[in-house]
Amino acid sequence: MIVIDLEFTGLDPETHSIISLAAVDFEHPTNTLYLECKPRPGSEWDEQAATAHGFTQEYLSKLHLSEKQLLEQFFQWAEKIPNRTLAGQSMAWDMLFLWKGALRYHLKWPFMNKMIELHTLAWLRHLENNHHIQLKGGVHKLGLDDICEFVGLVRRAGAHNALDDAKRAAECFSRLLYEKGLLAEFSDYPVAKWKQPVKRFFSKDK
Repeated sequence: MIVIDLEFTGLDPETHSIISLAAVDFEHPTNTLYLECKPRPGSEWDEQAATAHGFTQEYLSKLHLSEKQLLEQFFQWAEKIPNRTLAGQSMAWDMLFLWKGALRYHLKWPFMNKMIELHTLAWLRHLENNHHIQLKGGVHKLGLDDICEFVGLVRRAGAHNALDDAKRAAECFSRLLYEKGLLAEFSDYPVAKWKQPVKRFFSKDK
C-alpha cells in the first residue's frame, strides 16, 4: 500500500489548492516521494490552514512545480508500485483533493476507490484493549499525534510537514498491524505492546 499525506491552502477542493504531497511505499519504505508546488492560479488562501502547514505565500509563489505537475509526478511514481491501495490519516480530505485534481486536469486515475484509514485501525486497537478514547466535537479524538503517542512515538512539534506525517503514519501502521517498527529513523522509540494481539481481527479462523 501507499501511505500518503497532503497539505492544502484550505479544506475546499473546489476553491483551495494542493501545495505539498508525500508518499511512502509501505512494502519498500525507503521508496518515498515528496513534492511541493505553487498554489493553483485563482485558488483561495486560508490563514488557519497556513498556521498548520507553515508555508508562506511568498515561498510557494517561487516554486516551479504546478499542481497539475505535482499530480502527474505522483501518479507516475505510484503506477510503478504493485500495491497501490492508498492509506493514511484523515484520508477523506486527501482522496477528495486527489480525485478532484485528476478530474480537473484530465489525468488517468491510477488507484481504485478503496483506502485504508489509520484512525480506524487505531480505534480497533483501543477497543480490543479496553482503552478509553476521548471525544472531541462529538467524535473520537484520535489525531495523528494521539496515535503516535499510543504506539510509542513522540508528538510532532511545530508546523506539519507532509513527508514527516506520511512517514509517521506508515510507522504507526506497522506498529498497529504487526507490533514492529518500519523506519530506521524511529528505531529509538520502543514499540508499544498491548494485551491482545491484532491478529484477533485479521485471523482467517475468526
